Amino acid sequence: MYCKPRLLFASVLAGALYSCGGGGGGSSPSVTATPRLPAAAPVVSPTALAFDGTGASLSQTVTVTEANYSGTFTAASANTSVATVSPASSSATFTLTPIGGGTTSVAIEDSYGQTVSVAVGVTASTIQPQGHR
Repeated sequence: MYCKPRLLFASVLAGALYSCGGGGGGSSPSVTATPRLPAAAPVVSPTALAFDGTGASLSQTVTVTEANYSGTFTAASANTSVATVSPASSSATFTLTPIGGGTTSVAIEDSYGQTVSVAVGVTASTIQPQGHR
C-alpha cells in the first residue's frame, strides 16, 4: 500500500499528539530548562588589596564583572578578623574593610557557583608614644 507523504505526516503527528497527551484532556508534558553558564568566569578589579592600618576610614572597593551575566554576586571573607566585606552601591561592587593584621582572601561568587578571589593583606601599625622608651 502506498501512502501519500501528506497522509503519512498527518498520521505520525496524530500519533505523537496522542502519546504526549496533546488534544483532549491528557496531561501536558513538563519541560525543565537547563541553566546555561555564562561564557566566562567572574573578573574582579583590583585582584589584590594592601592596607596599611585598620578601620573603616581605610576601606576600599572592588568591582566584579562577568560577560553575559546579569545576576547578583555574593562575597565572603575567609578571615573576618583580618578583613570584612559588604555590598557597596551595586550588586557588583563590594567594600573591603581592614580589621586586623594578617592576610586573607575574599571570595566573590556568581549564582552559578563560579568564583573569583581578592587577596587581602593588612599591616596593623602599633603607635608608640613619643618620649617613652
